[in-house]
Formats: sequence, C-alpha cells, structure tokens
Amino acid sequence: MDTDYLDDLPEDQLRSLSKQLLTDLKEARERLKQNPDTSSRPPSSREPWKASEPRDVSAEKDAPVAEEEQSEGDLPSPGSGEQSLSTNGDTDSTKKAGRQVGSKGYSRNLTLAVTQTVSHHPSFCKVCGRPFAEGSAYRLREARYELELEVGSEESPRLQVEHIRHEYLAATCSCDHETQAQPGRCLDENGWSVALTEYHLCGPRLVSFLVCLALSLRVSRRKIQGFLRDWLGIDLSTSTINQCICHFSKSMSADCQSRCQQRLKSVEWSA
Repeated sequence: MDTDYLDDLPEDQLRSLSKQLLTDLKEARERLKQNPDTSSRPPSSREPWKASEPRDVSAEKDAPVAEEEQSEGDLPSPGSGEQSLSTNGDTDSTKKAGRQVGSKGYSRNLTLAVTQTVSHHPSFCKVCGRPFAEGSAYRLREARYELELEVGSEESPRLQVEHIRHEYLAATCSCDHETQAQPGRCLDENGWSVALTEYHLCGPRLVSFLVCLALSLRVSRRKIQGFLRDWLGIDLSTSTINQCICHFSKSMSADCQSRCQQRLKSVEWSA
C-alpha cells in the first residue's frame, strides 16, 4: 500500500480504509502505552534504560563503620568461609532481576495431541469492503492452541480436555490487498491491568471451571494447579490460573460486555 494505491481508490473505499487505519492507529498507540505497571506484561519486558539500576555495592563498602568496631583479632582471616560467603553475597547483589543472559529458558511443552482444528478466514476485504467469494484461495498466516473443557451431554456425561488448534487464514482481494483473520481483542481500559483477548491458552469453559474452584470452593492457586495435573492431565502455571480469573472478572462487568461481545464471539458470558 503506497500513495499511488490510495490515489486510485474510489472515494467510498478511501473513506472505509481511513476508518480502518484510524482504528488500527488507536490500537497501536494503546499498545505503545502499555508497561508492566499498567498491563499484564511481565517486568522483564520493560525497556533496559527504564529498568531499575543495580544496587551500588561500592558505596556500601565506603560507608562509615559502626560505633562498636571490631578489634583486629576478631576479624575473620582472609581464607575463612565467612569472608568468602560475604564476597559471594556482594557478587549476587549486582545481578539484574530476571533471567540472566545465556541461561536456559523455559517454555510450554506441547505434549497433548490436537483433537480439533478450527479455521478462521476473513469474510470481506478491509480496504474495499468486498466480500470474498466462496472459492477464494486462503493461506495460513497464524495459529494458536487452546485448552477447552468438554462436559458432554445428559445422555453421555463426561469431563475431558480438548486440545484445539485455531488457524487464522488470509486472502488477497481483487484490489491486491491481503486481509488476514486475527484473534479478537478489546481495547485497554483505565483501572484494569489485563486486556480481554482471544489469544489465550484456556478456553471460556475451562476458565469458568477455574473460577468455580477458586471462588466457590475457595481452592488456592497451587492446589488448582495440582488438581489439573493429577486429574485432567494438563499443566498450567499459577500465574496463568490467576490471569484466567482476572480475565473472567473483567468479562463479567456490565460495561465491558456490551463493548466486547461483538469482537469476542467465542467467549461465553456465563457465571
């Protein structure tokens, strides 16, 4: 998309494109304003120049000695374990918070087999607004995995976890613009440190189950983690469980429901 492309667009398509660009610009600016203090981003994502400075050890060494100074005979010898322990403590205090450079990282291990694949494709072009034909050529651009809880029916009740793969496809319109389907996302709001989005590991029914364990049965996050691992065969961190509960509390607010139910169509607004 360049200036020549915009000059060739009809007036009605140019207006539609301008509205879409304005919406994308607002979302981009809202994301730029996010930081670990106003969103669910981890503290390690803070810019290096804004991170807290390490403690100045040299200043502590030059600090005045206490009133009751130790005698020379009471001081530990250079080879004693007490002095080596103190030296190691000063070295550790200079390390920055978070994962150190070169250390081994940790991520989610994909061990569950995919039980279902759901494809999401755009229905119309974001620039010209023309709907895509039924036989349009779609290409895979993005995918995410979701854990959902299935309870079965009255005839066949069961409790099991489904591992769903969501695929987001893209298609090119006759105006040469590629439109891609994306997970739904609501704009950030003042007073909330979490944002509602479909880009989440847990599905709506599994989130409702976690909220029931935490609020109705008063189960701790650590015990919920053990219950999921032992009985359902899934491994979730306590931070993920806590994030699910925070997302649920925001989704149940009346003001948020009216604004987000159009964009988050897969969320079930049930207690």
